[in-house]
Amino acid sequence: MDSNKPHFVSSAFKKDEEYIHWLQKVKEQYRSSQAKAAMRVNDAMIEFYWKLGHDIVDLKAESKWGTGVIEQLSLDMKTAFPDVRGFSTTNLWYVKQWYVFYSKQYSKMQRAVAELQKLIKLPQVVGELFGKEKLPQLVAEVGQSPKVPQAAGVLAYPRFFSLVPWGHHRLIINKCKDIDEAIFYLLKDIDGHWSRSVLEDFIAEGLYQAQGSLPSNFDTTLPEDYSAKVKEVLKDPYDFGFLKMPLKYQERDLEDALTHNITRFLLELGKGFTFYGRQVELVVSGTSYFLDMLFYHVRLKCYVVVELKVTDFKPEYVGKLNFYVTAVDRLLKQDDDKPTIGLLICKSKDNTKVEWSFDGLNKPIGVAAYDLKRFLPTSEEMESQIRLMMDEHDNNT
Repeated sequence: MDSNKPHFVSSAFKKDEEYIHWLQKVKEQYRSSQAKAAMRVNDAMIEFYWKLGHDIVDLKAESKWGTGVIEQLSLDMKTAFPDVRGFSTTNLWYVKQWYVFYSKQYSKMQRAVAELQKLIKLPQVVGELFGKEKLPQLVAEVGQSPKVPQAAGVLAYPRFFSLVPWGHHRLIINKCKDIDEAIFYLLKDIDGHWSRSVLEDFIAEGLYQAQGSLPSNFDTTLPEDYSAKVKEVLKDPYDFGFLKMPLKYQERDLEDALTHNITRFLLELGKGFTFYGRQVELVVSGTSYFLDMLFYHVRLKCYVVVELKVTDFKPEYVGKLNFYVTAVDRLLKQDDDKPTIGLLICKSKDNTKVEWSFDGLNKPIGVAAYDLKRFLPTSEEMESQIRLMMDEHDNNT
């Protein structure tokens, strides 16, 4: 048919499974090409910002041309490239601040690269963009540029910075107190493929300060290298501020709320947790027991038993959790699984009581507290509370 000849487009079309499969493949290829293009743009832009920051510092631009040089540079760049974003005065100041923040920290950036190389799986599109065989080289390129001798103590552009969007870089240097905290969030951002809002939430919640602070007996019950991995995954406290709870609530209420908000709870627990179930029934010698929540951690390769308590920590809670962990080890754990971890989350805890309760235990258990924002009760909840108080008063008189 001559496509130049006037005609009506025929709607005759037979959709079958083969077409649907092909269409899905075309969509995925297009999304992949979009992601690759975005990565290339991000890579080029961030490397440009690094070189620009180096020039501003190395040329001592403000001393040479005056304190208004950044404002003038902004005007000149916007005039030359009117359709390009990123040349505002504010952003250029961030470029300088960002460069200065990292450029003198050569040894710490080397350690960051070492940590990045330990990550199990980087985003697939990154591997496709740079080539899987080139990815280790990309990650490792933190050495000195030939134009900037190592003796000068100036860091060349760290290629793995390209894996983090510029808006995330700005947020990190604006919110983090030191480079150790910044590197922590850089690596977590790359590993978790976080959105900017998720990154902002975790910084506001103090994830860096919370990581590794969980009271536990992991050092005595797990191999040293594996213990370090477990402590990095778990934290204290956990932020349950995303829940809306009444003034008075029971353990089942808290469990119901967490299950209803399981996606947000998994995000709070951290990457790698998969939800196995709640109130998992365990029958021993004809008696039923119920595990509050059971998870599997795909990176640690182990089950995690979570017990919830809406009261302060009591030593007997650890004994019960130890029983559950033993049951999972004996009944669910496979040969290639690591030892099951127990995680007790309480309203509050005394660390001395926690540490003493670990004495003699051979199962890995950690104890954390949770933070819960208080919400004003609804009118119905207020009426219910008043009736409850009146009933209690009548029963006591």
